[in-house]
Amino acid sequence: MAVAFDKNIGSGTGSMELTVAITVPAGGVAAGNLVVVRTVADQAVSSVTDTGSNTYTGISTATTAGSTIAHHFVALLGTALAAGNTITVTFAAKANSRIAADAWSGVGSATPVAQNEGSGLSAGSTSGAATPTATGQLVVGLHAD
Repeated sequence: MAVAFDKNIGSGTGSMELTVAITVPAGGVAAGNLVVVRTVADQAVSSVTDTGSNTYTGISTATTAGSTIAHHFVALLGTALAAGNTITVTFAAKANSRIAADAWSGVGSATPVAQNEGSGLSAGSTSGAATPTATGQLVVGLHAD
């Protein structure tokens, strides 16, 4: 099965909030899909959790000169998320934040993300080379400004 974009799960914002949640839409997210959560805030992320108790792992972080912190977290779902379930981002302190989550199918179970590298904190930032090393790997990028 080829890697394919499944759906945008949703997005949310917080104004001086400790947590921000996304409600899973109709159709849910199937077990075996990779969920990629993106955050941009003025505080670091403490954790990402969901109703299905799936495990989220931080794969990249970027901090701008203005102290905006961007993160990527991923979870290969062992437990499906049903419509109405939530994905919750908890920050280290109350934060002004934006979060979003997407689901991908066909991602390999052993190493769902190929690599994390990059440079630059401006409109001219570059990712560096990113070559998948196994079938079913998904490469994600992160840019904060």
